[in-house]
Amino acid sequence: MKSLIEDTKHIVAKLRELPETKKKIIFFVVMGFATVGMVFFGIHSTKKSLESFSKSTAAIQTAFGGDQEDARQKEDATGIAANEATEPLVPEWKTYERKDYGFQLQYWSTWNISQNGTEVAQFKFWAPDDSAALGMNIRKTEETDLEAFANALYQKELVVSVTIIDVGENKAAFVETRPGSDAANMVVMLANGFAYEFPELQANTSEEAKHMLSTLKFQTPNL
Repeated sequence: MKSLIEDTKHIVAKLRELPETKKKIIFFVVMGFATVGMVFFGIHSTKKSLESFSKSTAAIQTAFGGDQEDARQKEDATGIAANEATEPLVPEWKTYERKDYGFQLQYWSTWNISQNGTEVAQFKFWAPDDSAALGMNIRKTEETDLEAFANALYQKELVVSVTIIDVGENKAAFVETRPGSDAANMVVMLANGFAYEFPELQANTSEEAKHMLSTLKFQTPNL
């Protein structure tokens, strides 16, 4: 210990004998080493702190939010993220064909279809929740004049107007009836000895029903 003290005193004495220029150089060298050491120590301490913080954060996520890696594995396995609901299946258009009545049209694959009547065949297409529907009555007729047939549907005092319109590929007559009467507005088409009547069609008729009407095609009946 005594030897170390004497060596230190000897070094200090030697330093005092050096010129001022060399003293400054030695001072800056020593300070440089000290600064580098402090920076290294600071970086090492910061790295340790970040590692500790990351471990704590992971523990919190596992406890409250679940393991994200597990969620990613589930997504890879199913193709659906764990927090996403499966999208409902979208219905598609299908073709309904009746060769005995000489027509075909498109309808939603999820809709229901019913038929009643003999002399007048009554078809109904409707959504499962009854939010939209399309009715169609079919009867035999020898009339070929569309406007004359439309005007003869109701008593004259019940009809406001008869307008010839284009519906898809077909000509149709729109019969507008007097408000408050029991007679329903009607769209009528004639083809192949049949009259096709679509009652209760209004300006607010569902887009599905309008699309169905636009896809209606006639063919020679297979009686």
